[in-house]
Amino acid sequence: MKPYNKGDLSSVFGENKKEKDTEEKATIAFATAPAVVLPKVKVDKKEGRKRKERNRDNDANANKRKKKVKVVDDEEKTKRTIFIGNVPRDFDLKEIKKLCRTFGEVESCRMRSVGIASHRPKKVAVALKEFTEDADTANVYVVFKQEESVKKSMILNGQKIGGRIVRVDAAAGGGEFDGPCCIFLGDLPFKCADDDLISALSLFGKVERVRIVRDKQTGA
Repeated sequence: MKPYNKGDLSSVFGENKKEKDTEEKATIAFATAPAVVLPKVKVDKKEGRKRKERNRDNDANANKRKKKVKVVDDEEKTKRTIFIGNVPRDFDLKEIKKLCRTFGEVESCRMRSVGIASHRPKKVAVALKEFTEDADTANVYVVFKQEESVKKSMILNGQKIGGRIVRVDAAAGGGEFDGPCCIFLGDLPFKCADDDLISALSLFGKVERVRIVRDKQTGA
């Protein structure tokens, strides 16, 4: 066994003085190094304005493209949509959707033109069934997945849904009235229903369809 000499433990557990001195010298050298001064970059304000204008124009063009795509999508969707008028307000939309499935796959089914009797947001008022008493009917829009389903569904026009004679049109048009065969009636009572007019006018011939123009908010 090697005999113990004084200082052996210090060399094992203590700091190596040579390494410490080297580290201190490096630290001092780094601390005393001269600061590097970067050259000033001249900003061209005119070029900056042009860049902002280009970015603004690019954003405007992107928004225009988005709107154009949305318009095209809306037009395509409208071609797959039908309008069903004079539907009883309390009629279950699930039943209408089930009925329309006989003509093709249904994408969506929503009720509109419901008379609201409160000042709450329309969705809240409909959920709470706060309806006006002046009108008990509503309009329904059905969106099919295929455009050809619209033509097939036109046989529903003049049929009864929930005890009411409904009017069915293609949302994209095609159900326009024939001028020479149409009449205009004014000063109708608020509670007048499509069925009342059909019943009264049927005395003079077959009634193809009736449309009562109502207020969107009150349904009257």
